[in-house]
Amino acid sequence: MGWNNSKFLFVMVFASLILIFNSTTDVIAEEKNPVTGSSISWNEGKIKWLETSYPSTGTAVVQLIDPDMNLNSEKVDNFDVDVWSDTDFAGIDLTMTETDVSSGIFEGTVFFTITDDSSGHRLRVLQGDTIYTKYDDITISETNKNYKLVLIGTATIDGDSVSVIENRITLDKESYVWDDDVSITLVAPELNLDNKSIEKIDDPEKFPIEITTRHFEIKEFNLVETGIDTGIFSGEITLKASEFPNPDYNDSDGISVNFEYAEDNVAIGSAPIILNSFESYAPSVSFDRDVYPVPFGSVDDFADMVSSTPDGRSLFPVHLTAVTTGNLQESETLGSGDLMTHIRIHDANFDISQNVDKIIQDVNGKTVGPLKISVIRDSQTMVLAYAGGSTPNDDGLIDVNDNSPTTARQMGSISEVSPDSGVFELDLAVRYFDGPSSAQCPVTAMFTSLNNDAVFGSEESRFDEPSTETENYCILKGDVLTVEYTYLDEQGNVNVVTDSATFDLRNGTLEANQDVYIIGSDMILTLTDPDLDLDNDKVETYPLDLIEWDSSAATLTMGRLGGEISAFDPEPLNFRETGDSTGVFQLVVEIPHVLQDTYLERGEEIVLEYTDWSPSGASYVGNEEEDVDFTISTSNFGATVNLDKKDYTWNDKVYITVVSPNHNFDSDLVDEIGNIASSKIKISTRQFNLDNYKLVETGTNTGTFTGEVTLVGHVGNMDTVSTGKGPVDGVMPASSKDGITVEFELTEDETVVGSALIKSDKKLSPLKQQLAGVSAKDVVCNDGFSKLYKSDNSAICVKFDTISKLMERGWDEF
Repeated sequence: MGWNNSKFLFVMVFASLILIFNSTTDVIAEEKNPVTGSSISWNEGKIKWLETSYPSTGTAVVQLIDPDMNLNSEKVDNFDVDVWSDTDFAGIDLTMTETDVSSGIFEGTVFFTITDDSSGHRLRVLQGDTIYTKYDDITISETNKNYKLVLIGTATIDGDSVSVIENRITLDKESYVWDDDVSITLVAPELNLDNKSIEKIDDPEKFPIEITTRHFEIKEFNLVETGIDTGIFSGEITLKASEFPNPDYNDSDGISVNFEYAEDNVAIGSAPIILNSFESYAPSVSFDRDVYPVPFGSVDDFADMVSSTPDGRSLFPVHLTAVTTGNLQESETLGSGDLMTHIRIHDANFDISQNVDKIIQDVNGKTVGPLKISVIRDSQTMVLAYAGGSTPNDDGLIDVNDNSPTTARQMGSISEVSPDSGVFELDLAVRYFDGPSSAQCPVTAMFTSLNNDAVFGSEESRFDEPSTETENYCILKGDVLTVEYTYLDEQGNVNVVTDSATFDLRNGTLEANQDVYIIGSDMILTLTDPDLDLDNDKVETYPLDLIEWDSSAATLTMGRLGGEISAFDPEPLNFRETGDSTGVFQLVVEIPHVLQDTYLERGEEIVLEYTDWSPSGASYVGNEEEDVDFTISTSNFGATVNLDKKDYTWNDKVYITVVSPNHNFDSDLVDEIGNIASSKIKISTRQFNLDNYKLVETGTNTGTFTGEVTLVGHVGNMDTVSTGKGPVDGVMPASSKDGITVEFELTEDETVVGSALIKSDKKLSPLKQQLAGVSAKDVVCNDGFSKLYKSDNSAICVKFDTISKLMERGWDEF
């Protein structure tokens, strides 16, 4: 397997060690390059307690003799072995330390206790217990055909110990296997505090119950009385192997139940977990899904062809409305549609440390790894790669006929997904041409190398032999992707586990969240096409130019290539998958007011179209097409304009209300109308008008818009003007016999109107006439009043009987 970064050579079991000496002196040919060799042999270890019995509060030494564990001849080595007792089957992991550099003899010290829990080098025991130590020797002789050799040493506890089992705990079996149900019974009459009810032991502070194995611990566990006034309590737990991290399938495991019912008094129950000591784990292998989409290529994979469609090429274009030239460009397609597969291996045999481990072992007697990935069509098998072996092959090729494993692609080791999981994962990208040859396949011009992504014009840069003149390599609908994982069982026999998935093409669908939309409102657009879910482990995105918008206003694609993406204001900019491996893609767009300088009409029909270049009837992507339509329309609810009175006089406020559901563009915002080109409001009297006057929605999602203007008198001064932009600052001059009209332009061809009369028998006050622009000499007084001039030359109208008094104060009569 090669040298590491020091001076140690890693070897396999039963390997041979060969030494080759290359001479640099001039000697006769027969003496050059002498070769010598020897075989690698292993030793069977021996483990024992140094004494046959120990007191219950004493110490003991475990000794192991195994030269194979002298891994480094220049330092003291150490490792762990299992130690347990009849009282505590879960036991401890005891560190064994080499007695001297390169001695191959290892020892560890155990301290016994009758009151404390097992921990570190401390082991809980009782008088009469048998104590055990176990060592799994995996460096065994060639004659031993077992997966490993389990060595067990025993001794006894014969010293005095305090009884801690006055309150008896019993388990329903003498031994268990993983996934068994364990029934626990506690006899505790003194805890039967109420002889008229069924009681629980559920206070972890007063009566802690601990259930442990080597791999898990439950500190809060309830026992329930079996009946009224029995004083017997029971409960149940399942030894679920799948729920515990890295369960150890061997006979050193056990379950222990401790119940502390009083200070320094503990009831104990325990039993071993038994399985075949030599059993290896049966692994499994699986793909991340049962059905994969057929991958597709990019424009660069094919020779130039003057065509705006795939035309026999494995391509996925956007909608053809966006294709502006006679030949498809890369920017007018979805690009390279490589399929990413994820392969998982459950094999606890390679979970050998608390770190992230790797599968790195060649198949017995071969030079390839245990994982093999192939594409099968009828009798044809194309091997895409091997993995999990000792040496990657950077120059390996795809094995076209499954007959050249030594030259096939070797992907190297496979890493564990997390420490102690025993689950290993490999990702493999599959290109559209990675399938057996067929006359149906498109003609590929350029091939990507397997080891450096370089592009070549020859199939032999990727495959170990070329296709025939009338056929080409590709993935077709119905092809089967298979994975095989080879392992040795506990008897040393070769076994294989497999999984498979099918390549398929499925029909896409397009839909919106409703059929009728107010112009300016949001539309949720959903594209569902499993064929675009090319990676099961990430959220994918695709351009909005996949969709064509066709209405009387414009026909274009909705993305960047259509030129009006800002009018649609998409969020996000591209279709985004709703989650890993859903095959459902969504975004939100706005129903535009204008497209290509044309306003959308109320009630305008719009056809949204997606072209599916991978329909279910095709053999590969781009082989056929199918248009998928969804029809919507803009709303046409009409509008009304209302004024709060039928008749107004000078100085009145005119309150305007427009009801127009079509202009409730955003149900979450307060909208405006009147001041934009698509919804103009004009307010007029006989001689004056206000254009583009703004009204504001009364609240979110009401569709009702309001504003006001104030009337002022006009008596002929041509300098008088209307002012205001809305919604409440408008001033509108009017004569004494006039009218007011409010016009609301829904569309270019449709306007709604509201109007009322202005009747004013009385003239405006002198002040308001002058504020409206009437000169002092032109101010007109109502009947019964006469006009005077104040010292500032402003005019005022007064009653006749007060004229003389005011003139005495300095006012002048006109």
